[in-house]
Amino acid sequence: EYNANFSEQTFERIDKEVQKIIDEQYAFVVKMLHEHRDKLDVLAKALLEKETMYASEIYELLGITPRENLKLVE
Repeated sequence: EYNANFSEQTFERIDKEVQKIIDEQYAFVVKMLHEHRDKLDVLAKALLEKETMYASEIYELLGITPRENLKLVE
């Protein structure tokens, strides 16, 4: 079923574009997880020990700095 304002071909084109975006972003996330697996493992171990952590603790643990547009919650 489709809206009368759009043809079936338009919906198919939209669906293809949406699927393309999903596929591209999935590939990006998988790549990032592989590239940063060491940090993910360190964080997982720390969370198993502490259960909760502040953002500042995570940044320090991983040796990274927060982006300027992010506000840390303490």
